[in-house]
Formats: sequence, C-alpha cells, structure tokens
Amino acid sequence: MRYIFILLVFLVAACKTIPQPKGVSAQYKTQLSEPALSTVRIKTFISYDSLFGRFLRVGQRLIAANESSSLGFPYSGTLDQSVRFRLLGANQLQVVFPMKWEAKPQIAGISAGTISAKSMTAISIHLQGRSLGNYQIDDVQLSNQWTEKPSVKVLGFPVQVGGVVDQLIIPKYPSLASELKSQLNQWIVPAKLNSIWGSGISLPKGLGIGPLAVDLHDLQFAQLGLQGDLVIQTNVVVGSGIAVRPINPSIQSLSVVENALTFGVYFTLDEIRGMLASQLKTDVSQISLQLSPDRQLFVCRMEGKGKPSLMIRFIPILMDASTIGIQVQELVLDHLGFWKSFVKSNITRRVIGGIHSQRMTTEQMRYRIPSQIQGLSLSNLNLSLESINYSLETIQVVGRLTGDWTLRK
Repeated sequence: MRYIFILLVFLVAACKTIPQPKGVSAQYKTQLSEPALSTVRIKTFISYDSLFGRFLRVGQRLIAANESSSLGFPYSGTLDQSVRFRLLGANQLQVVFPMKWEAKPQIAGISAGTISAKSMTAISIHLQGRSLGNYQIDDVQLSNQWTEKPSVKVLGFPVQVGGVVDQLIIPKYPSLASELKSQLNQWIVPAKLNSIWGSGISLPKGLGIGPLAVDLHDLQFAQLGLQGDLVIQTNVVVGSGIAVRPINPSIQSLSVVENALTFGVYFTLDEIRGMLASQLKTDVSQISLQLSPDRQLFVCRMEGKGKPSLMIRFIPILMDASTIGIQVQELVLDHLGFWKSFVKSNITRRVIGGIHSQRMTTEQMRYRIPSQIQGLSLSNLNLSLESINYSLETIQVVGRLTGDWTLRK
C-alpha cells in the first residue's frame, strides 16, 4: 500500500502543469538595425584652459602680419605668459594676452629698424545667440598696456620709441577691433568648429555610438570657463563584439524633444551558451545553441559522457520594461538511467521551472554602460526595455536610457 501511495504522489507531481511566463516574444530579423537616433541634453562646463590650451601656448606666435595689415607695416606677437580671463558682465569676457612684440615700421619709406616691446594686450568681447548655428561675437574692444616700452637699438643701445609707436597704433584700434571681430565670427561658424574634433573621439572597446550630431544651447561666459547645455543626437550600442573606432561629430541645429538616449545591447550566441551552461551546471563545451530550421525558436542541446542529454526549444521574451525571460516550448531528457526514468516528468518539470525562473533585468545591464567617458559622466541612470530581436548569431535588446548628464573639461 505504501508503494502505491508513493507512486500516486509521483504521478500527481508529474501531471502538475508548469505556468508559462508571459511576455512579448523576440522577433527574428535577417539583419539587425541599429536603434533609432535620439536627442539628449548634457549640462556642460569647459574651462578656458582646456578650451584654449592647444591654441594659446606660451612661446607660440599668435600674430604675424605683413605690410598690408591694418598698421601698414609688418609686426608679430608671441605669447609671453599664460593667457588670463576676466568676466566683465553678462556674457562679456576680457581675454588678456601677455605678449612679446616685434615690428619693422618705415618712416618716409626708410626702415626705422626693429622695434621690440612687451605688453598686456586685452580683447573684450560680447557673445550673443542661442545655439552654435547663430552665435555671434559683438562689441569687440582692444586695449594695451606696455610692460616693457617699445625700443629700437641704435649702435647697440636701446632707444625708447613708445610715444611714436602709440601715435601709430592707438588711432588704429577701431579698425583692428573690426578686423578681429570679423575673424572671430568666421572661426565660430559650424564648418570651422567641426575641425576642433581632430581625429575624432575615441571610445572604449565594446561601446559604440551612431552618427553623432551636436549643438550647444545657452552658452554663457563664467568666471573660469564656458557653461551651457550640450545637445547631442545619436544612439548607443553595447556588446563584446563591437570594435574600437573613433567618432567624428558634426555640428547641427538641434532641439530636445525627449531627453532619453536609445540603446542596443548585443549578446552573441556564445555568451548565451555561457549563461545556459551556468544555469545547467555544466561545462560550456557541452552546450550547443542554434536557431530552429524555421528560425522561430532557439534550440539548445547538452550532451556529455555518462550524463543525461538535454534538448530545449525556447524563445526569449520581454516580460516588462525592465525584465527579459525565457519561454520554454519543449524540453526532452534522455539517458536518465533506470531509476530516474521513473520520475522523468518530475525532473523535466523542475528543469523547466528553473529555466523559467531565470531573469535578466536592467540592473544586470548597467555594468555594460560606463559611468564616465572622457569627462562625460552619468548619474541617476534608468534603463527601460522596448524590444528583443535576434539574427543568426546575435540577440539584440533595444531600450532607452535616461539620467543626469554632465560634461566637464
């Protein structure tokens, strides 16, 4: 009687149904397309030293003008010390250049020799506009204070000629300022600004972004640097098979519709094999994984010497905006041995239940997304999932990423 009761218990357990997890099934695509482009806003601060460091180095010749210049004679200026910046008011900045000068003026067609001097030359500018496409520099003013007055050597002795030089250049300040204003406005047009990227932005292995368009809204002069909202339009792709490549941004007029970045996380079938091997507590070399002939399901087989063999037909599903699960369509166990074959249905149910209990959540995907790249940092990260697609070799999870973005340089 006892054995009959035990047998009945096994039969009841074997007949117990296994509830299928619910969700949207992954879709097969012959070619996986990248996520759609999206636009995000990044709070940005760029120090003056970082911005001008490569252009305004001590010892660098900043000005070299010939006889056709505004002054009417050749002159050149070399940066003698580090550039200084002074905030004068709302979006008004003064840039002070400690300079070393050389000039070769002529008087009545006769060379007056080489004049040398040092000064603190200041340029004041006012920035107007709302984005990179329409910024303009206005109200340019020049000033100059000699720290070593102009002198020319006569018979090897320096002779002061500051008064003569002042008479030559002070009346020219308005025309020099007008010329400088024109040059500055030519430098800040998008076509010129695109050259600042040089060879592009390098990204770490496993991380890629799509076509990158940038804009800069509400640019303001601050005490130590420029601040504003950097607007970028792109997408992010993450996966072990993504190669390292430089990104070349382009400046465009952008507006922010939804402050969320679309992303795609890519898993190779080998990575999925590793996950299955871990769940089934076996060596990954004993696991094979491929698509079914109709490409509507994944087929996993586990075989090992002296061990039961296993075949699972399954499909990944999107359970909700933060969870991915697996839906088992069929599971076949063989070579269980004499005694285990009596409880084969119970073992099958337990294995399916264990697979159904496995979840991949957005929390587990966070580690693939760097929190900082070349001064760009992200906090309060939130991921939401939208779809799962797969090809012959890759599973793609598409979603959106939101958070608080900051960039400091």
